[in-house]
Amino acid sequence: RCTLHGAARASPSVFPATRPVLSVRPAVKKLRRLAGIAGGNIIVPLLTALSVPAHRATATASAMGVPIAALSAVSYFVNAPEHTIPYLIGWIDRRALLPIIAAAVITAPLGVRFAQKVPAQRLKRIFGGLLLMVAVRLLLD
Repeated sequence: RCTLHGAARASPSVFPATRPVLSVRPAVKKLRRLAGIAGGNIIVPLLTALSVPAHRATATASAMGVPIAALSAVSYFVNAPEHTIPYLIGWIDRRALLPIIAAAVITAPLGVRFAQKVPAQRLKRIFGGLLLMVAVRLLLD
């Protein structure tokens, strides 16, 4: 029987207790910042390790994406040193901002529909493959 900080793994029908999830939050934040990746890359595997079904873990990470992105953008704006580069607002590149937002708004519903149609085991494998691709790219950069 696997435990995380003294809490037994949750059954697939029950969301994990807040305490074990919050106890790993600082480590997740540090790992995410070190790797320069979004929180979903870490949140989904963490939740599935806590026996949250893959579809629910993916949906939860997606819902967390908006506040994480908003807070990150504010941080990149506030914490940037003063500079004279005309297309930057803090560390935010104005030229890329709207295309990224548009792409996210357009593709998010497609991803949700795709994830709902794929069996859980296959969804885990696809997500694992994407994580592997991110890891290889990080190692090569």
